[in-house]
Amino acid sequence: MSQKKLVEKLLEKFEPRTPGELERWEQLFSEEIVLDMSPQAHYQFLQATQDLIVTSKTEVPTSYTWEIAQSLLSNETYGQKTHEYWLKIGNAQPRQLAQYIEYCLETEPQYLDWAEEAFTCLLEKRTLTA
Repeated sequence: MSQKKLVEKLLEKFEPRTPGELERWEQLFSEEIVLDMSPQAHYQFLQATQDLIVTSKTEVPTSYTWEIAQSLLSNETYGQKTHEYWLKIGNAQPRQLAQYIEYCLETEPQYLDWAEEAFTCLLEKRTLTA
């Protein structure tokens, strides 16, 4: 079994509960292998890390989450789901949501609606915490 297939199989059970568990995952599997996975596997990775990122009190650094999410935004099947992922993440991690908004504004005209929705989410979050 290739390492790529092994990683995709392991993703089916991957549920990191601490930033340390996520860091260990990233140490075990190179960015090259993870970025070469299928769009479905990429989305599984985002879903697996979402709860940890949302519930964490500190920013959860991942070396390739951003690149995975960018690749999925243009995917017909996973684009909208990935946008919704960023909105959920943004409630807990406003800095990451701001980065997502910037990406949407600089990249593709079709992402303008997503940028606007994310900006509204960011403003609502700011209002709730102010």
